Amino acid sequence: MVPEQLLPVVWALFPVMHVAHGLGFAAGLARYAVRPDWETAERLDSVRPVPPPDVARA
Repeated sequence: MVPEQLLPVVWALFPVMHVAHGLGFAAGLARYAVRPDWETAERLDSVRPVPPPDVARA
């Protein structure tokens, strides 16, 4: 069991961690929007044709 003195701390950790995660995620999205860090991926030709989904066998 958690001592009663620690309950406010435990209750405060949950929203603080969520806010911190949200701010970090938003900062990463903003940074990527301003200056993307990768280029478009190279596309490779298929080695063999892919059958349509209705003909594909599992």
